Amino acid sequence: MSAGPSSLPSGAARVLAACDGLLREVGRWEHRFAWLRDPQAPSDEWLVVDGYYPANKLVVYCGEDPEERRLYEQLVPQHGLYLLAVKPDELPDDQLAAQAVVRTQLEKDGWSPRPVSRPVAAVPTPAPAREAKPGHWTQVHTEAPPPQSTTAGFGIGLALSLMVLVEAYLGFVVLAIDKGDVVLGLGLLLDAAARALGTLSARQRQHPEQTWPSLLIGSPEVARQEQPGQAVAIAALALIALGILLAIL
Repeated sequence: MSAGPSSLPSGAARVLAACDGLLREVGRWEHRFAWLRDPQAPSDEWLVVDGYYPANKLVVYCGEDPEERRLYEQLVPQHGLYLLAVKPDELPDDQLAAQAVVRTQLEKDGWSPRPVSRPVAAVPTPAPAREAKPGHWTQVHTEAPPPQSTTAGFGIGLALSLMVLVEAYLGFVVLAIDKGDVVLGLGLLLDAAARALGTLSARQRQHPEQTWPSLLIGSPEVARQEQPGQAVAIAALALIALGILLAIL
């Protein structure tokens, strides 16, 4: 009987290669069990199995010694393991054909392959929708409105500056200083302020349909649109009317 370490023959290596592919497990070559001993052998010698597959509970023996095989057949099943006793020359050279022969012999002895878990692609779990709680604001993302043209903005700014300067000049220099009509001059100054506030407010709120009318018409248009400069525009209109009335009188 063989005991102690030995070089694994090429035939046994071919058998273990077929078992590795069939069982999907790398076997332990030339394995020793503490309980696998020849009663007649010295106490420090153990029998060596050609291969051991712990996950499949399988022991492979490729020897041809009848007495040694009898000990394997007696001791291995007592420890809940299957014994595959096969001669290397009984297996075909083709790897797949050799695996088929090994599988047939194992199933004949009542062995069944262990289930092999297959990797499953992880599917991301969608996050549950968050319900809006009473009393809390729900943020809604909206697309920002397209910015107004730079050229249009420059034109509005230039026109507004000219209108305000002209109206301020007429109100302060011409009416208030030259003609001494302070009330009417103050009214034109207030109208210029209402014109500027209304135009800038419409521009900021991105309402082009209100920007140019506020710039060209002035306080009446601003008051009609109920813009933030409404109070100033109304006051300007009142002062203009008062100035005209005083001029007539």
